[in-house]
Amino acid sequence: MYDETSQYPEKPSKLKHWKAYLFDFLLLFAAVSLGFFADNLRENFSDKQQGKEYIRSFYADLQTDTAIISGIIRYEEEKASILEAIYPCWDSVSNNIPTCVANLVRHARVNMPFIMTESTFQQLVNVGGFRFLSKQDADSILQYMTMYRALQDHQETIYQETQIVVRATSNTLIDVATITQLRNITKNDRGFTLASNTPVFTSTDKILINRFFNELNTYRQVTLAHVNQLKRLKLKQIRLLHYLDEKY
Repeated sequence: MYDETSQYPEKPSKLKHWKAYLFDFLLLFAAVSLGFFADNLRENFSDKQQGKEYIRSFYADLQTDTAIISGIIRYEEEKASILEAIYPCWDSVSNNIPTCVANLVRHARVNMPFIMTESTFQQLVNVGGFRFLSKQDADSILQYMTMYRALQDHQETIYQETQIVVRATSNTLIDVATITQLRNITKNDRGFTLASNTPVFTSTDKILINRFFNELNTYRQVTLAHVNQLKRLKLKQIRLLHYLDEKY
């Protein structure tokens, strides 16, 4: 049977309503946005974990350094205390009894600088690790490093230079047999004595001897300044440890 309508092509369907297109767009936008937010959350979580690893490592370094600096403070305080004998020793030297000089020289020949464990800090600097830390954490670590750099500068300049001056004069003034006994000193000892009949001075030049005692006195003052800087840095270490311990 003939169908009149079959001779005409089917009419195209109407375009979707604009609301349908808007709905599809919103679904696509939501899917992309959720994916972006999920990636961002994963990245933030990873960054926080990386930051915590840096903090744990720095905390361990700081614990080690606090123990080391405590030992150095004890050593330097004892040295400064022994060097207080400059004045009574000068009186002895004036009376031609110079044996006390050996102990002063002994404690003016060795410096004990503090060198921090910088492995974690160098990672924070060299690989951009500070970006994983909060501003407060980063600022606290940088403040500590500023104090350490000031101490390091003192140790490498005036402290070292003063010792070099004392050592040079003592090498000129003190007998080689005495210098030999004093050369390999690694610890303080108030009871240290020279072997009997060991000569001390090679010269009776009062000007040179006076200069030497003035240099010893300067070295003692520089040592006391070193002790004070060490104590301030140790206090900063303790406060930073408490801060990190409470926060993490």
